[in-house]
Amino acid sequence: MNEITYRTWTKQDGSAIEALISDSFHLEQYVPEPRVLAQLKHTYLQSCLAEQTFARVAVRDGRPVGVIMCNAKGRYRLLPHLPALWATLWHQLRMSAASRRYGCSTESFHQMHRIYHSLTAGRAQRYDGVLTLFAVDKACRGAGIGRELLHQAEAYLTDCGVRRIYLYTDSTCNTAFYDCHGFSRADRRAFSSAVPGSTEEASMSVYLYEKQYPEEEPPCGSP
Repeated sequence: MNEITYRTWTKQDGSAIEALISDSFHLEQYVPEPRVLAQLKHTYLQSCLAEQTFARVAVRDGRPVGVIMCNAKGRYRLLPHLPALWATLWHQLRMSAASRRYGCSTESFHQMHRIYHSLTAGRAQRYDGVLTLFAVDKACRGAGIGRELLHQAEAYLTDCGVRRIYLYTDSTCNTAFYDCHGFSRADRRAFSSAVPGSTEEASMSVYLYEKQYPEEEPPCGSP
């Protein structure tokens, strides 16, 4: 594999990151209509950008093959995120319009997000950080890209004084990766959605994972 470099996210990465999001999180299973799916991918990326305070991209041959975004709550400022917030709303409206026009429901996607919110209900105050987006190209997995991206994000979070973070994932993803990197499973919900073009339903488990970082040791001689 050619050399992997790591750098800050740029707007030019948008299309490649949307493709990573779609492939990693199987968005087509929620929204099979391409024109509605396009708006869903825009919405997903912009919502992550609206929340993040740190975004790092792994690049191979000039193309993003991995991405991680996280939020240190103490570093979040609303003003720099307004463009992404407005873009999220705009694409949500376009997705709703396209959904009605082409007869493609987005209910399964919205149901998933309701499950996300239910997982953190009553827990939000215990977290001062969140992993908002984490995806690696399937063709590049196993090369340490995810491990390095997570290392860089966690270095940022701990530098910001973050003590406990959370993330959402599900049983279609490699949850063992989080188990091996110090995360613990805090809660679980069952989720079922209709399979496009079929009378069957796809079932999975949706998880809340969390990780606590140790307090820094005070310097010797301090009170």
